[in-house]
Amino acid sequence: MGEGRRKHITFLGRKNIAGANIKRIREMKNPVINQNDLASLLQLKGIKIFKNSISRIENGEQILSDILLKYIAEILRVPVAELLDDSIYKDSISKNAHADEENINSISDLDNLVNYEKDPDFGVHHAAEK
Repeated sequence: MGEGRRKHITFLGRKNIAGANIKRIREMKNPVINQNDLASLLQLKGIKIFKNSISRIENGEQILSDILLKYIAEILRVPVAELLDDSIYKDSISKNAHADEENINSISDLDNLVNYEKDPDFGVHHAAEK
């Protein structure tokens, strides 16, 4: 068998759910915990991580382990479940579903147009079938 890159499961094109929540909660802290601070606090817990990895996690470009998730939750002083809350993506899910519906309607309209050009009486026949 050839060795290739493993395909990762994604959620709305993201490699993690928690990243956007980590960023949102991190930026809500007073004082704000920046990415360098978060990386430094994780390093104090023995996690070898740097700012660029925090950025990639928050942008959904990097997978994060449950262990890392647990430590981040401790630092941000929130339950792990809050970091895994996917409600932040509900608008995206809704918009994607709406876009899919519009695409389906456009395809249906295009099909009707093509069929009409082939048979000008298609609209009459098609309406009678419904």
